[in-house]
Formats: sequence, structure tokens, C-alpha cells
Amino acid sequence: MEFTDFEALSFDCYGTLIDWEAGIAKVLRTWADKNGIAASDEELLTAFSVHEAA
Repeated sequence: MEFTDFEALSFDCYGTLIDWEAGIAKVLRTWADKNGIAASDEELLTAFSVHEAA
């Protein structure tokens, strides 16, 4: 197998190389504050994960 046999390579770096929780938490925090929602980042991320998986 040669690398030249491929046109594209894909790596799974979701959560390994990229701290996606920090980015999502930042957006959710801004949204929650703007809408008067009192919730911790942990609570926001938990609620997000429930709905993301739906």
C-alpha cells in the first residue's frame, strides 16, 4: 500500500486533538447569558449532548 494510492486521508481527531467542548461551551454560555438562563457550563454541555444525540 502506497500513500500515492489515495486521494484523501481522514483522521479521527474529535475530542483527541480538538477541544470541542470548550468551543461549544463558549457558544452555549453566550446564548444562556443572553437569554437569562442560569446554568453551569457542565449543565449546558449535558443538555446539549442529550439533544445532539437525538
